[in-house]
Amino acid sequence: MFVAYGLMAFGIVQTFAGAGISGMWLVLVGMFLHQAANTSYARVGLRESLGHLAVSHVMTRDGVTVRPDDTLGALVDRFWEHPVASFPVVDGDRVVGIASIAELQRIPREEWPRLRVRDVMRPMDETLRVRPTDSVDDALQRASANTLGRRAVVDNSDRLVGYLSTQDAARPSASAGRERRRRPCCAGRAAPP
Repeated sequence: MFVAYGLMAFGIVQTFAGAGISGMWLVLVGMFLHQAANTSYARVGLRESLGHLAVSHVMTRDGVTVRPDDTLGALVDRFWEHPVASFPVVDGDRVVGIASIAELQRIPREEWPRLRVRDVMRPMDETLRVRPTDSVDDALQRASANTLGRRAVVDNSDRLVGYLSTQDAARPSASAGRERRRRPCCAGRAAPP
């Protein structure tokens, strides 16, 4: 962080000393380094607040599902009823994939009545699956690799027990951040109402 501030200060001095473009370039490099440091710091904070939590503590338990035999028209209706970007696809009691609005948008509207959810869903694989006992931090890192940012939470028999999104994980992380900020001001005293 200090290197970033140093580069920006030196760039400003260079700019006013007549170096013009090279001084501005140093300011821009300093700003880039500052942003990178802030991002890294935020990632460490997120990891600290989520590293000890199990997926079962933050997942959505009663999520909406779709069946592989549903038409794409029915899937569209589900998306209108529930403002989410994807649904787990459940066949009987097993999760078989995830249907996303992004996949649906690739299909021409005139084909919706003919196609079924199974034709457009992403089949279940390790990038879409997480266990309730996995750490939230690990689950989110792996979820970022599947481009959906969501994972089906399944038991050992691939039965759906929940759904995990980045928003689910953000709630405890945000409250942990508020608690961390609140503690120093209230140490040894009752917390403000």
